[in-house]
Amino acid sequence: MTSKQKQKGYRYEKKTEEYLNAIKGVNAKRSLASGAYGKYIEELDGDVRAKIHSSVYKVESKARSKDFPKWMEQAFTQGDIVFFWKPRCNPVVAMPYEMFKKLIEGKFKAEETCEKETI
Repeated sequence: MTSKQKQKGYRYEKKTEEYLNAIKGVNAKRSLASGAYGKYIEELDGDVRAKIHSSVYKVESKARSKDFPKWMEQAFTQGDIVFFWKPRCNPVVAMPYEMFKKLIEGKFKAEETCEKETI
């Protein structure tokens, strides 16, 4: 019998795969053994492999029962896409699923993206 943590991980990896496959232009597949064989075969690295248009991406699926930290929740009330920065590192970009889906499917109109731009 597998542990509850492994079952939970599988459930959320499968859910991630389903959400990605619901987006037009995306073909996602859960990796064998949650990517544990990635050290031997690169194509098995990551929880889910997603082909988005013509590129393949590794997608990690993390599930937490605790709330996001308050500062993280606040960031999402202030913007659609959030850049998380750590000194001397590349930023991590996070966004709600619906925003990600629109970006991938190319459903933004040029006027919509220019309106929110403040730079």
